[in-house]
Amino acid sequence: MKSLITLCVAVCCIGLSFAPMQRVRSQATPSAEPPLPTAPVIDVSAPAESLYRIAVPDLAGNGSVQGAGILRNDFALISLFKVLDPASFVANLPAEGLTISAPSWQAVGAQGVIKGEVTQSGGKIAVTMNLFELARGAEPTLKRTYQGTSSDLRTFMHDFANEVVRVLTGTAGAFGTRLTFARRQGPGKKDVYVADFDGENVGRVSQGRGVSMLPTFGPGGVWYSVLSPDGMFITRSGSNDKPLIRGNGLNMGVTVCGNRMIFVSTRDGNSEIYSANTDGSDVRRLTNDPGIDVSPACGPSGQIAFVSN
Repeated sequence: MKSLITLCVAVCCIGLSFAPMQRVRSQATPSAEPPLPTAPVIDVSAPAESLYRIAVPDLAGNGSVQGAGILRNDFALISLFKVLDPASFVANLPAEGLTISAPSWQAVGAQGVIKGEVTQSGGKIAVTMNLFELARGAEPTLKRTYQGTSSDLRTFMHDFANEVVRVLTGTAGAFGTRLTFARRQGPGKKDVYVADFDGENVGRVSQGRGVSMLPTFGPGGVWYSVLSPDGMFITRSGSNDKPLIRGNGLNMGVTVCGNRMIFVSTRDGNSEIYSANTDGSDVRRLTNDPGIDVSPACGPSGQIAFVSN
């Protein structure tokens, strides 16, 4: 902790210049002034929260409420936006259409406004989306059109949300990506699942045989560890929980780097880092020390980062 505080102080002081401290006495009250500190005192406080205030009214046409709801939820999931309450909007939405009247949105504190329309013809939909940044005027700074089926609406909304983040920050968002996680099913049972970024489309990956945990994405799907009565082994989705890496002790914490899987094993009596081909062959030991080595991760140029005590 002492080293961390020293580092923080050193970093915070970069670019600051401290003049030699001299004690200055007042002519009128020579004894009233408290003594100056003998060392600089730096008060570091968190910056004030400043979120981008975005308004997402319901889209026009078919699927309007659903599409707008997906966008609002996406923006609410990350710490960049304050999504304004649609009940606060004072704009005449039917009259505006896919344009905006800036004063109506400035009145509710919006910095950005998203307008969209969904039209349907037969089994197909067409979606038009506009982003307006009030500081840039009444013309949209982002326009997108999409065509597909009604089942594609969620994908279209995630894509547009990613583009909004890209326009505002320079880097696209991660909406539409997937998560993998372990969930307790009962005493002594845990399974691995996948879900969309926003928690939708949850699906089970493991086969419900014991305690499945520590999942990660890799070639061929999701890789994870299973603790069973016969030991702890590593497998992946689509293999019916067939062991790819097994051995004495624990085998867990897999990550795939290139064409090799990196994992933790206690097969030699201590927690060490190992590698193997993705089919489980050619197991090699990478670390050899009395410490506990865990949590490997891929680094640049084939390097492996891990945690050790």
